[in-house]
Amino acid sequence: MRFGRFAAVSAIAVAVGMLGSQTVLAQLTGHDRQEFVQAAISSCTKGATADHPEVPAEKIATYCTCSANAVADVTTMADVEYINSHGGTPSEDYQKRMKTVAIACNAKAGLH
Repeated sequence: MRFGRFAAVSAIAVAVGMLGSQTVLAQLTGHDRQEFVQAAISSCTKGATADHPEVPAEKIATYCTCSANAVADVTTMADVEYINSHGGTPSEDYQKRMKTVAIACNAKAGLH
């Protein structure tokens, strides 16, 4: 069982909504990163728990924490601008990066 790119895309959607018109920088640091990661973990956990009640909570937590931090590492302002200007749809390049995040985090959480 694997989570798809759901959590990664969900994380960026949360971040875009959370940060609104604020300036968003690649590889967020400090308080901005902490807020981004916490919002992404919360959104991912809520969605994954609802969609996959059979998956143990600790695996969901591992996956969502991994995903949120990885997304914070690879999301750029250009990604956010693209998503905002394309009705919430990420670019193909961004989707590829999120797939890589999902694969790595699935493995880390022991989801196969």
